[in-house]
Amino acid sequence: MTNPRKQSETGIYHVTSRGVAKCCIFNDDVDRRKYLELLSRYMEEHDVKMLAWCLMGNHVHLLPQVDQHSRLSHMMRDLSAAYSKFFNWRHERVGHLMQGRFGSKPIEDEQYLKTVVRYIHKNPVPNISATCDYRWSSYWEYTGFRKATVASTELVLGTFDGLSSFIDFHEQESEPDGSLDPDPVSLSNEEAHEIAQATFVRLSVETSAEFKKLSRGQRAQIVKLFRDWGMSIRQIAVETGQSAGTVSNLLRNTQT
Repeated sequence: MTNPRKQSETGIYHVTSRGVAKCCIFNDDVDRRKYLELLSRYMEEHDVKMLAWCLMGNHVHLLPQVDQHSRLSHMMRDLSAAYSKFFNWRHERVGHLMQGRFGSKPIEDEQYLKTVVRYIHKNPVPNISATCDYRWSSYWEYTGFRKATVASTELVLGTFDGLSSFIDFHEQESEPDGSLDPDPVSLSNEEAHEIAQATFVRLSVETSAEFKKLSRGQRAQIVKLFRDWGMSIRQIAVETGQSAGTVSNLLRNTQT
């Protein structure tokens, strides 16, 4: 039995949808363009407004606004089914493409909305000033590099003092705190602790201080392993003694 979704009073949600077993869901730009085409189609069909989006190698970030949560669920159901059918046909693949339920987190206030928009746009670009280098996000729609055909930019831009303020906000260094991660937590804190301790024993790492002495590449691979086993960003941060922002950056470096 699945847990009920938390409802947003604003109708805005941070949504993620991932490939099954973290598999790649976009092999090239043909796939990405098809996903956006289908996203636009089902947004219109289910009356969903999209405030921001970003396509990564094995997952997507979306920021929809709806007047009824059922509209979001129906859109994601139809989008996932249609895109999976296309991807499997094009790449001669069989089986499920997307991993179970999509993750969603309600957005209830203006400052959090702005922070999540920045988080989505900077997801593929850890460098502060590199946001404009990645074209498969709505950042290009906000800044005019691409015609705004998917994102509705008025609401978010209305929270800034013009476009330059929006761009300046994106160029600020930020550390996501784990609460920005909308994925459903599939492990209890106790289960996460047991997994972490068993892993550390095998690696002869007895304390979080010793974990921090490992190379960045070693830490990134361990963090990715924890994530693949279902640990949340916050759980990984607690077990490794890293900040949630550092964990997020380590994970980002392992993404293709």
